[in-house]
This record gives sequence, C-alpha cells and structure tokens, in this order.
Amino acid sequence: ILEKQKINFLIDDGQRYHFKLKLFKWNPYILYYKGNIDLLNNKILWIVWPRQASPYWQKVLENLFGYLDGLSLCTISGMAIWIDRLAHNLSIQHSIPTIAVLGWWILYHQKQTARYMMDKIIDNWWLILSEFKLDFEPTKYSFPQRNKIIAWLSDMLFLPEARIKSWSLITADFAIEMNKKVYWTPNWVFDDISAWINEYINKWKITPINDIKKFVENNFWKSLNSSNDTPIEMSEDELKIFKSISKIWESSIDDIINDTSFDFPQVMINISNLEISWFIYEISPWIYKIS
Repeated sequence: ILEKQKINFLIDDGQRYHFKLKLFKWNPYILYYKGNIDLLNNKILWIVWPRQASPYWQKVLENLFGYLDGLSLCTISGMAIWIDRLAHNLSIQHSIPTIAVLGWWILYHQKQTARYMMDKIIDNWWLILSEFKLDFEPTKYSFPQRNKIIAWLSDMLFLPEARIKSWSLITADFAIEMNKKVYWTPNWVFDDISAWINEYINKWKITPINDIKKFVENNFWKSLNSSNDTPIEMSEDELKIFKSISKIWESSIDDIINDTSFDFPQVMINISNLEISWFIYEISPWIYKIS
C-alpha cells in the first residue's frame, strides 16, 4: 500500500529520521509522509485557531499572509476544520510551502472533503505527515498527540484567540513546554473567545504582536529564490562560507575549513552569524545546510 500510494516513512534511529524529532523523549517511532520531507529544515510557523474563530481573526490571518509573500518559511497546521484548513488554503493561495500534520492515517481523508486541499499540497511538492497506522481514524485523543509533533517541528506558534478549556490551550502548553515562542494579537478583553489569551498574558507566557509587518520582518527573511543575488546583509567572510556550503548538499566544519582556508574560530564565528540570520541551519552536530 505504501509503495502504491507513494507514501514514505521515517523510523527512529534510521538515517533520515529528522533531528528535530530527536529532541524530545516521546518522539514517534515511525512517521509516515507524502511530499518533500526536506521542508522540515525550514523555519516553520505554526498557526492555530479555535473552531469558532471570529471574522476579525480571519482578517488578521489574511493580513499576516499578505506580508509573507516572497519570504523563506513554511506554515504548519493540523488540517482540522475551519482555521487549520484556512491556514493551509492561504498558504496555497500565496504559494507558501505548507505542512499538514494529521491526527489520522495519511489516506483517511481520501474519502473526506479535505481531499482537494491535500492533493494541492502534494501537487506543489509540499508535505503531509502522520504517525498513525493504516486505516486509523481520528479520535479525541489523536489530536493532542498530533499537536505534539507539530510543536516539535515548529519554530514559533501564532495563536490569536482561545476560550478557556479550548483544545488550543493544550496546543499552546506543548509549545511553551518546548520553549517555543507563542504569539498573539490584541483582542477585546470582554470577549469569551479571548479568555485564555488574557489569562496567559497575565502569566507572561506569550508575546504580543502589535505590528504584523514588523513581526514578519523580525522573524523571517527574503527567499533566495526571489532574487538572483546572494543575501546582501553578509560580510565577505560570511558570504565566502555561505557559497562554500551551497556547493554541496550539506557541509561539515572540515569541508568549510578546507574550502575557505579559514581557521576554526573564524569559521565558527561566521557560521553563528549566518545561523542567527537564518541563512543556514545545523541539520546535525557540525553539519550545515543552506536555508
């Protein structure tokens, strides 16, 4: 079935098991996927919304996506009804790679209304993930389990609103536990739909977004594909290392030293600067790749 449906899988301790999944003790033993698994190497924005989101927050999301065009990032969400699918759909509309993490067997939605959206994700060579076995259908327990995987893989969470006892509460707690940054946007203090957000504001667990454009500029960078030039905010040494890494699929510290003739401290200082700017990332200890 996997071969016929072009479904691949990662196994814990296998060569391709992604390093982000190894950071936590409850990582899944097996993870099924369709599409481009290398998207996990990108900077990933997790978007979560309750099922009964207000029209105001839908407008916030549309405004956010208006600033994401041409930037190097992926969105990630859970393919659940309403906002999850809105996040995936806006990603498709704006040609932003999106990752869908499912709370069911990877082919379960072949008989559901989400089939079109999942087909669009695969047609764009993006990514669908699931840890659930053949013919597994969603339960109320599989969604929190799915959200743990999303929390492992994402770099930050955007959660504008949530009621008390909302599923979003569990979601955000996963992200906070894993030291991921959680963001929210200003909301009406008297509205029940903002009750959980207001509680977490008081605990200083989440970070406000008062200017969506500045939030995007501070967290994401221009896609290298949007210009024929190399990034302009690099020193000569950083640029030399960047070009060295880009010559091959992945580069070790020794590869970079041999190619650039820089000494070890010089390489490490410049690699740190490139990582901070998200031009490169470390895929495993001492191994680097272009973002």
